[in-house]
Amino acid sequence: TALIPSIFGLLLVVAGAVVAPHGHWLVQQSDNIGGAVADKFEFAAVGADFFATRLTGLRSAFTSGAGFVSPLWLVLLVVFWRPVRRRLKIGDKLPPPARLLAAYILAVIALLAIFVLVSGTTKIRAHYMVVLLPLPVVFFAWLKPSLGRSRTPQIYGATLIVMAVLLVGGMAAKYVSEPGRCKRCQLLLPNPEIAGKIHAAGFRGGTIFAYYFPHDLAGNLRSGFPGARIVSTKFPSITPPPTGKAGQCLIIWMPAPGGVMDTNGMAQLANKDLATGIPLQDFPVKSLEFEFDRAPGRTGKLNYMLFDPGIGLCR
Repeated sequence: TALIPSIFGLLLVVAGAVVAPHGHWLVQQSDNIGGAVADKFEFAAVGADFFATRLTGLRSAFTSGAGFVSPLWLVLLVVFWRPVRRRLKIGDKLPPPARLLAAYILAVIALLAIFVLVSGTTKIRAHYMVVLLPLPVVFFAWLKPSLGRSRTPQIYGATLIVMAVLLVGGMAAKYVSEPGRCKRCQLLLPNPEIAGKIHAAGFRGGTIFAYYFPHDLAGNLRSGFPGARIVSTKFPSITPPPTGKAGQCLIIWMPAPGGVMDTNGMAQLANKDLATGIPLQDFPVKSLEFEFDRAPGRTGKLNYMLFDPGIGLCR
């Protein structure tokens, strides 16, 4: 017990060391964070109906929370329905540690509701609900007085083992079958091959302006061109400023049917975000084809425009 404060302090130091670089980056990018946050949370437009947007936000928060704890809550209710019925008739209070966790969860839910009501956000994603991880601990602490000699914990353990086996089996089946049936195929892109073909096409360095859907081209091309300035159409404001040096401009995207962006739309985005001034006609579009990993014979296509020297802020 005497070591708990020291261990807790050590954990804080380690956590601080992990978070510090990210915090430093956030401070440096503080002017651009607002736009990115607005995109992620999808705040209501000015003039939108106040009550409708708040109800939409609360519904999104509720469905995301329910989705995060699914199917665990259903498994718990099915396996422990008898102990739950008995526990509802017992007046015992939670032990202090469990009360602390329960208070934490209630505080998180209250703060989330306040955030939605005040900010007007209309979309809360399920992975934000990782803050609800202590829920099973609170549930079992609450349920413990009604368990007695019940064998339901053993049944629950066996259920989890079966689910884990099914999950691993399902992932293995997906790994084998995905190359032949995937639609977006994000994990099957041969990024080194694509970077090599872009390099062979004449791109040496400068700015890469890449569309993000269905493949995160900006992030994946970083490994092939570590010295290039990478700009994603998803978050164009969070990007390093131009170096001032002369460079090339590569605008790249996946066209239909694999993607959703076309040449005209990509040129408009480049003109808007990087002041390229590309005329919306007679585009110098080229294409490259590649074969998906683990899918012999299945090919994909990327369209790109390469300007040498670069144009506008894309250089």
